[in-house]
Amino acid sequence: KQVTKVTDCLFTLSTLKYLAHGGRINHLTGLLASALNIKPIIGIGKENGTTVLVGKTRTMNNAIDKLADTVSSIYPPDIEMRIQVGHSNFPEGADRLQKRLDNIFKCTWVPQGIIAPVLGAHTGGGLVGAVFAPLALFPTI
Repeated sequence: KQVTKVTDCLFTLSTLKYLAHGGRINHLTGLLASALNIKPIIGIGKENGTTVLVGKTRTMNNAIDKLADTVSSIYPPDIEMRIQVGHSNFPEGADRLQKRLDNIFKCTWVPQGIIAPVLGAHTGGGLVGAVFAPLALFPTI
């Protein structure tokens, strides 16, 4: 797998209500996803910075596990990684994600962070995600 000089970012949400209300997704899509209890795995596109649907699951725990599995599909499990986990009023989800990633990679952790309120206004509580890159990209740390 090829290592790039751009960090990666993946996150999941407990509800799509705020994305629909903010016009980020279609209201019908948000309604159907909520009715089916679908939790998306969303990434940030490297070329243009737009959001990309990477996957979806039916429970929040499965979404967090799939998020960790997606990171391991991008980078081999034996690589040393620098990772920061963030959340929006969901420390239990952040802890679960950190433990899962710690079981897959040899991690150098940046302390967990709380997502900025301006982003939280678009996503609501229940967001959990990670920013990650190979440690080799940070030679002085």
